[in-house]
Amino acid sequence: MLVAAWNTAHAQPIVLPLDNPGFEQVNVALRPGEQTNGAGGVALGSGLAETPVGTIWRTPFVQGANTAQSGVLVRGWRTSPGGTGSLAGVLNPDVAFAGPGGSQAWMTGYSGNHVATAQAAIMQQTLNVRLQPATTYSVSFLAGIGINGSSYAPTVQLFASQDLDTFARQGEPGVVLLAQAPRVQIDQPQFGVMRPYGFTYTTPNALPPELESKFLTISFLGSDGFPRVNYDDFQITAVPAPSSVVALAACWWASRRRREEAGRDPKGPGRRR
Repeated sequence: MLVAAWNTAHAQPIVLPLDNPGFEQVNVALRPGEQTNGAGGVALGSGLAETPVGTIWRTPFVQGANTAQSGVLVRGWRTSPGGTGSLAGVLNPDVAFAGPGGSQAWMTGYSGNHVATAQAAIMQQTLNVRLQPATTYSVSFLAGIGINGSSYAPTVQLFASQDLDTFARQGEPGVVLLAQAPRVQIDQPQFGVMRPYGFTYTTPNALPPELESKFLTISFLGSDGFPRVNYDDFQITAVPAPSSVVALAACWWASRRRREEAGRDPKGPGRRR
């Protein structure tokens, strides 16, 4: 029945099981301006242990009388190992600042209560889904820079990774860069609003040896220095050729079963700001 259903609808995009796509699944309540100093999530079904992180208020946000939190778990996503990983995390952006025309929200256009924010750091997730031949993968997301930020371009990349544990980056053994978002700089007139972006990648009809049995990794960078870029609502879809449908459907079904057995539901629809 499963094979018949997927063959019938093979031209329809298949939404891949990205965990915590909108960064809402955090085990504590983040207060306005509060950000996790990193993320230690793991891939669905990997059996790896999550790494707890803490929280911080980074400029321009003010901690005030609030106390930083520890033991924070961010589902699915992780930041680069070492000290620089603390420059990315999950942020509650619900803060307003005084301006010439009155109070202005630091960011609008996001959904739910959180966004991912990154400065000179990488944040990523490896999906428990293997790359398939003759398949078009589409990545969509929201991105924006806060009203008092600095110009930069959203930097999102799609990798093929050898396993669920390796932190994927260009030049890492067993990691292959598949595609990245076109460079579209966000300048001051566009600050304060999250806008949609996306890109696609199509695998060859026969996977070369360096792509065989590899897992998909979605990865994003804040900047190469001071600018901070914010992201939300990632989605990856796949449109396979007929010969690839059954294999991709089996991967999706297995990931769904693992998620159900773990008692974890994907993010529901959030509210648009």
